[in-house]
Amino acid sequence: MEGGAKEETGGARVDQTEEGSREMTGGNWSMRRQIYHVPERFQKLLQRYYDNFNMRFTCGDFTTEWQRLEVGIVTSCMISVILFSAAMNLLVKSAEKLQRGAVLTSGIQQVPIRAFMDDLTIMAKSVPEGRWILEVLVELTDWARIEFKPKKSRSLVLGKGHIQDRFRFRYRTDLNDKQSVREMIIQAETWMTSLEKSGLPGKYKAWGYQHGVLPRLLWPLLVYEVPVSTVERLERKMNTYLRRWLGVPRSFCSIGLYSTGSKLQLPVTSVLEEYKAAKTRQAMMLRDSKDERVRQAGIVVRTGRKWSASRALTEAEDRLQHADIVGTVAQGRLGLGCFTRTSWNKADPKERRSMVQREVRKAEEEIRHVKAVAMKKQGSWTRWEGVRERALTWQDIWIMEGRRIKFLMCSVYDVLPTPSNLHIWGMAESPSCTLCGKQANLEHVLSACQSSLADGKCRWRHDKILSQLADGVEQARKKKVKLSSGHHFIQFVRTGESTAAGRRSRGVLASANDWEMRTDLKKRLKFPEEIAHTSLRPDIVLWSRGTKQVVLIELTVPWEERMEEAHERKRKKYQDLILESQQNGWKAWNLPVEVGCRGFAGQSLWRTLGLLVIEGMARKQLIGKVTEQAETASQWIWIQREVRWQSQPIEGRTTT
Repeated sequence: MEGGAKEETGGARVDQTEEGSREMTGGNWSMRRQIYHVPERFQKLLQRYYDNFNMRFTCGDFTTEWQRLEVGIVTSCMISVILFSAAMNLLVKSAEKLQRGAVLTSGIQQVPIRAFMDDLTIMAKSVPEGRWILEVLVELTDWARIEFKPKKSRSLVLGKGHIQDRFRFRYRTDLNDKQSVREMIIQAETWMTSLEKSGLPGKYKAWGYQHGVLPRLLWPLLVYEVPVSTVERLERKMNTYLRRWLGVPRSFCSIGLYSTGSKLQLPVTSVLEEYKAAKTRQAMMLRDSKDERVRQAGIVVRTGRKWSASRALTEAEDRLQHADIVGTVAQGRLGLGCFTRTSWNKADPKERRSMVQREVRKAEEEIRHVKAVAMKKQGSWTRWEGVRERALTWQDIWIMEGRRIKFLMCSVYDVLPTPSNLHIWGMAESPSCTLCGKQANLEHVLSACQSSLADGKCRWRHDKILSQLADGVEQARKKKVKLSSGHHFIQFVRTGESTAAGRRSRGVLASANDWEMRTDLKKRLKFPEEIAHTSLRPDIVLWSRGTKQVVLIELTVPWEERMEEAHERKRKKYQDLILESQQNGWKAWNLPVEVGCRGFAGQSLWRTLGLLVIEGMARKQLIGKVTEQAETASQWIWIQREVRWQSQPIEGRTTT
């Protein structure tokens, strides 16, 4: 706060107890009816509503009697919030009529009392005026049957720019937030420790952080002056718990926990990211407030020296204005017009706040991506080409075992205890594979060990994935579709109208009803001689005699960094067979598909299923099943990485 050079400026911040909340919402009907012109019938309705609050508890087979509630605001009751705000506004307006607020150096005269729900901030030009306002507030609160919380209230008196210790309001004498920030950190650690000792599985503890601890931290992070360095220290403590709960080592980078642009995305949010978004929104709301006194007060949101909310706000607005100049551009493989965005110049204040927060989050994600690119091992996913992202939801995590979650996260970021990693960490003398003697990094263990290839481990994984893919294609093949005949003209639809006819299938399988299918499983596949003579064995062959069409699907399970290379290699392998089939009068498609050995589908699989008229939810579910099969099979290969297979493995048996 600011004041004149020769004046004393007094300030106090007071908070109220929860015991008066019920009185504020349910009492003083006649006064509020006169001030806010509440109709008589609504007044009686609300009185009956608040006079009949009862509650009882059930524990096992025992249920208590109904107990009448007299104190507290009803959770999730919008009427209680409105009535409480109206009552608080009534008290504030009654008290501020007696005094005028302080005049800042900018020339703006502030109101003597500012209120947000049950928090009040009082400003006066002198100590006597501050006492008068407090006395009036005490009289009003006594009349309203509520009281203040001295323990949570603060006061500060400034005289000629210096703090005056000879005046006391029996409240806390400091207006800085250091003590409150320390209490917030202690409370956060207490919550995390309670989750740690709860005895729940780690994934449930992580859910408790996301939906229990993090939401409770957002409000104090917003209202207190918390330096960004303090938030970074707090996040590092949270990372320690999350790593332990998810089963990943301490060397696991925080990028893997919070990144929203990586190949594997978890439903966990960063405290630092939420802090920056909240502070930027606060700076924008203060700057663009509808209240002229707030807008011209020049309030600065303090966040420390490492990061500035005002600078982040300016950068976000500049980026949004630049995006308006550039216009709508193509997004990935989508064409122009498939993606629309809200224009900054045409957005209303609420939309602008949302757009600014998205830009702040995007800037934070760019920082994570820059750090990931500089990492050789844990940032290797930045070099995956043609690989689809995999965003886990809490529903996905519920059905996953803890060992599976650990394997998936550690394999993507290459922190599994392979002989190569153990040698780097100083925990093993040799980085060599125990089966073939070559350097055993994760790529070697999962996809390049010659002993595993000879034992049939990779072939077994390939067939497990192929059987799941073939089952989905077989279901689509048996599904009868309405064939298109004759010429069809495009029917343009006016704005606001919709077509009555359903969407027409345009895939390959929709062009015929006599499709036959062969799969290279169990017995050796023989390519149909009526199409071409060859010794090649594609994994799946679909053909229609009536329309003379043939589809070749070849599955590869490569290391994710070599997915594009595997796609081109398999395309060239069957190019001659495609040409021979076309020369024999058949319309042929060569469709190589890839599923990474760590459970990530390639873009080729997504395009192939769309071409085969497997679309919508069916396509997503099939890809989910295929990637799950690849992930679980690779996990089994990892468990038996030091075991030679004499026959097919028996899943579920523990190997020592």
